[in-house]
This record gives sequence, structure tokens and C-alpha cells, in this order.
Amino acid sequence: MIELLKLNFFSISLIDMLDVLVVGFIFYRLQKYFRNTRASRMFAGLIIIFLVSILVNLLDMGGMRWLIDNLKTVWVVAFVILFQPELRRLLVKVGQAPIFYRFAKPKETQAVNDIASASQELSMQKCGALIVIIQEMQLRSITEKGIRINAKISPQLLISVFNTSSPLHDGAVIIAKETIVAAKCILPLSRDADERQFGTRHLAAIGVTEDSDAIAVVVSEETGQISIAQKGHLTKNITKDELVSTLTEFYKGSV
Repeated sequence: MIELLKLNFFSISLIDMLDVLVVGFIFYRLQKYFRNTRASRMFAGLIIIFLVSILVNLLDMGGMRWLIDNLKTVWVVAFVILFQPELRRLLVKVGQAPIFYRFAKPKETQAVNDIASASQELSMQKCGALIVIIQEMQLRSITEKGIRINAKISPQLLISVFNTSSPLHDGAVIIAKETIVAAKCILPLSRDADERQFGTRHLAAIGVTEDSDAIAVVVSEETGQISIAQKGHLTKNITKDELVSTLTEFYKGSV
């Protein structure tokens, strides 16, 4: 082992430096991933407990060590239980790293182009639409109250569903992979978004993505603008290319 620095009471080796850099990088990436999510404060609390535990061990404080060890266990268990969707998305994101592509290359899907084409056509017609694509969380409580479709995605079918003369145009369409599961679905409205800034469709799109791993595409009937909601955040007025890019990344995580 190569020693980089040696003093009377401790020494630092190349492995120690590498260890610190790897741990720091992991914490940095986790903080960046959880930033602006409901899990951010819990993650900050875990970091504080981790840093305090290091100090306690250095000072050899037995009572505080026992308290910190028990507190760490409670926080970790609570973190896993309360934030399963965020952790699941994190694992999916790790699996999407280029180094793993040779082992788990996601299959291409026509669904992305079909959804994007339908959204663009609905945008040109200024026909309001709300399309929700789900991953692992099936949203059965929502789809069971809608009208079952169970049909393969096609731009023509999506456009016809949201045509104002269609009895199914109110509410949302729920899509799972390449299948339109249900239409005329009622979604929960966002609890956090400012109601003065968004219409009902946009509030519903934000709301359904706050507590699930779904993504929602919204077409405004007032302006024809296409927006996309994910993880409780809405990106407004996106282009077809931006929509294709976002949906492609989303589908990579769902296969």
C-alpha cells in the first residue's frame, strides 16, 4: 500500500484517498438526484446523522454512539418505506448507465413516436388532451374508474379519443408501455402547485406524477402548447423533439 502522507498519529494512503473520493462522489450524486424532491430533507437528515456519527466515533463517546446507531436505523427504515418510488427510479437510473447497456439494452418502442405524433396533431387542432404513461405503479384505483380500452397505441386512436365530439375526451388516457389501458380517467389534482398558474388538466398532470412514477403529457386547448409533467414538476411549451427525447428516456426506464 502506497502511503501519501504519514504523521505520528495517522497515515494516508492512495486507497484512503480513493475511498474518500468515491464516497464523496456517491453522496454528491445522491444529493443531486434527490434535490427538489420530497426525499431531499430526509436525505439531508441522514447525511447529518452520518457526519455526527463520525465525530462521535472519533471522540469515543459510548452513549452518543449508541443513540446515533439506533437513530440511524430508524431513519434508514423510514427512508426506505416512505420513498420507495424515488429509490426505485434511482435503481432504474443506475441500470441505464452506459456501462450496463451491453447487458440490458432497452428495446426500442414505437409508442414514443405515436404519442408524440398524436400530441403534435392535437396541439395544431388546439384540442385539449391529457396522456399519462405509467411504469411499475399501475394506478389501478384510477384506471378501474375509467373506461377500459386495452388497445395498441396509435396516433389515430389517441386523436379520436380526445376529439371534442368523443364521449371519452374528458379526463385522461392511461398508457402502459404500448397499450392504451383506459380513457376518461379522473386524476387527483396537485396539492402543491399554484392553482392560479395552471388549469385543471395541468394540475391533474402534476398531481398524478407527485405520488407515482408516471409521466404525463398535456395539450392545452387554449394555446395548443404541449407540456410534460414528471416527479411533480411541469415543463411547459415543449417541442415535438423535446417530447420524443423525454419519452424515450422514460421508456428506457420502464422496460
